[in-house]
Amino acid sequence: MQRVKEYLPAILLLTLCLIAPGKPLTRGDAAAAFTFHFTHANIFHLLANFYVIARFRPKWVNLPVAYLSATTAALIPWTAMEMPTVGISGVIFALLARRDAILRIRNWRLLGINAVLAFVPNYNWKIHLASYIIALLIWKIYLYCKNSSH
Repeated sequence: MQRVKEYLPAILLLTLCLIAPGKPLTRGDAAAAFTFHFTHANIFHLLANFYVIARFRPKWVNLPVAYLSATTAALIPWTAMEMPTVGISGVIFALLARRDAILRIRNWRLLGINAVLAFVPNYNWKIHLASYIIALLIWKIYLYCKNSSH
């Protein structure tokens, strides 16, 4: 039963991707910033994202911060692309930021892969980077405040 509990946040995210009425994020569509995470280009895109999420097994505490970080990143004009953006990968980058903040990791590998993929057409590397940085800052501030109160 404990093993299933570890996967419940991932199962929630998958369920939202399967049933939530999301629409692609396009320039100037602020409303789509709240739902584009749950829309995917195809089944392979969805499966690739969920492979990462299932391996990572996010904690419940991480979900709201990751969602809000990726949504905020989508609202930054700099992250807009000519092509619509879909997928939960911005949330994934934000989920990983919590681990990196806790472990004090400088995740150059993750950011390096993102930079290389910037050359892939229709890959929104900017929203990934912004999601990661926003979440990383939130968790670093949280951890600083938590450690300062002791």
